[in-house]
Amino acid sequence: MIEYVEITNYLDETIKCVLGPPYSDANWVISSLTGIDPGQAQINMTELSTNDGSLFNSARLVSREIVITAHLLPNLEINRHVLYSYFPLKSKVNLRFKTDTRNCSIDGYVKGVEIGINDKHEIAQITVDCPDPLFYDIAMSSAAFSGIIGKFTFPFCNNSLTEKLIEFSTIESTTENVVFYEGDAEVGFTILLSFFGSCTGIGIYNTGTHEKIEIDTDIVEELTGEAIQTGDVIEISTVKGQKYIHLIRGGVTYNILNSISDDSDWFQLVRGNNIFAYTCDSGELNVRFQVEYRTAYVGV
Repeated sequence: MIEYVEITNYLDETIKCVLGPPYSDANWVISSLTGIDPGQAQINMTELSTNDGSLFNSARLVSREIVITAHLLPNLEINRHVLYSYFPLKSKVNLRFKTDTRNCSIDGYVKGVEIGINDKHEIAQITVDCPDPLFYDIAMSSAAFSGIIGKFTFPFCNNSLTEKLIEFSTIESTTENVVFYEGDAEVGFTILLSFFGSCTGIGIYNTGTHEKIEIDTDIVEELTGEAIQTGDVIEISTVKGQKYIHLIRGGVTYNILNSISDDSDWFQLVRGNNIFAYTCDSGELNVRFQVEYRTAYVGV
């Protein structure tokens, strides 16, 4: 069940819209929502002249159209103008849907706003076109291959007057880890490589699909003027439409896309277990490997 819909306009102004009582402080009440289910995919096939049936070529999700029907509450004119301010035609809008089990959002553009102004009970119908048809979880998920693991808890006891037995934290380092992804659709993600010293010859692998991203650290040095050093961060995005590889050093961002090998892959997270590993020619223990992503859903 949908608890509420939160609308954020292009000015980053946000309003919460209820779908039922209580109506206190509400400007309008949403009575109908269409276009938030999985919908239909576009299947491309080739007809065969000599055999029965067709040959599958490809499949894709088409852009999504969401239609919101809302009943304006008194004062009708004031609330109508408020609605205009959150749904300006042609402008970008973010719709966030909070349900019993999901908290996700989608970006779109306002295609149309129709209101029966002369009707006794004014009803608005807003149409939003969404180029990316997927809904993305509000929370960012992450998985680290290494890091500081906290050990200190209350109550505590050293159990010795001469030895230091209390462990505040420990550094854990592993070159392979499993990322469990619960989304409905494949999704790109961000890889963060944080360095605590020098490192050469970096390879990142999806052991399940045998895909890889290989970074030539000699080219990184040519592009940035210095070899990888303490404090450097390499950020790799495999998100469709936002693919890049950057090195961040001292607050300066360098484009190091040319440092990856020609046969590198922009792999995606798939539902279930995704096993990632990384290797280095040298300095393997000087790397902290982290994956960040937002879970994608085909419907609310």
